[in-house]
Amino acid sequence: MYKVGIVGLGFIGKKHAQVIENHKNLELKAVCDIDNQKIEHFSCFKTSSFDEFIKKDLEIVIIATPNYLHAEHSIQALKNGLHVICEKPLALKSLDALQMIETANFHQKKLFCMLQNRYSPIVQWLKSLILKNQLGKIFWVQVNCLWNRDERYYQNSDWKGKLSKDGGVLFTQFSHFTDILIYLFGHLTSIQNARFWNFNHQKMIEFEDTGCLNFRLANHVEVNFNYSISSYEKNLESSITILGEKGTVKIGGQYMNEILACNIENYNLPNIDKIPTANQYDGYQGSASNHELVYEEFLHVLSGKPAEISSITDAFYSVQMIEELYKRRI
Repeated sequence: MYKVGIVGLGFIGKKHAQVIENHKNLELKAVCDIDNQKIEHFSCFKTSSFDEFIKKDLEIVIIATPNYLHAEHSIQALKNGLHVICEKPLALKSLDALQMIETANFHQKKLFCMLQNRYSPIVQWLKSLILKNQLGKIFWVQVNCLWNRDERYYQNSDWKGKLSKDGGVLFTQFSHFTDILIYLFGHLTSIQNARFWNFNHQKMIEFEDTGCLNFRLANHVEVNFNYSISSYEKNLESSITILGEKGTVKIGGQYMNEILACNIENYNLPNIDKIPTANQYDGYQGSASNHELVYEEFLHVLSGKPAEISSITDAFYSVQMIEELYKRRI
């Protein structure tokens, strides 16, 4: 039984609390949030002071605070001898992400980033295709992420939409997709083009709401990545299309829960079950809900086994990729 604490009890923090409270090997011992209303119903130790929280008798800390606090809170927890699961993005700067990893290594503690879309059965199916070379050489990848984030999302927040605290749409909404690209094809090697616009969020955010990106990943995989949070009223699409010398594959749906096309040389599509649902928030949908699978692998790693799906190095590369793309902002 591991003693766990959560700092940050927004929508995602509450999701972590549910997973922990339903897990036979985890016990929620402490929660921390500057908003006392968010923690008042918890029966464990609760505080608005992170310094007080971090001194409790804990073994694992979940960092679910705003993006700009991920590095600071994670590093403090690691220095206090605690294992850490940090929400995505790992950090807003690659140097901070690197310091997090180095701190974990120095103190011999485990650091995970909550990038749960890797664990989706369909993403695992894609990974298997690529590992087995069933698509042959990958020529080109198209990513479309067309979501809705409007006043419902940004109202009553002192950090969402702020450049220094939020970081931008690629960090907050679409870092799951940069991570999946890295997981499937390798890290960023070059950028051909990056264009950004703010179509209808000028009064809500300090950065773009839409982007069109062209870049190259390892093994000369060409990627066209289009994203927006300006889809009218609700999410429209999250899709990845892969063109290879031996096949074409497209996965899609609102949170990549459907196989839309599969035409591969001498291949029969297997049955894929346990398709995840999306995280449901007030008025909109988030990414797929696979948090419990990340926790299972984290516990396996704590028992001395190597991680098979999660990679803190890839989480660093995702931050680095977004950082490099955002350097093209005018």
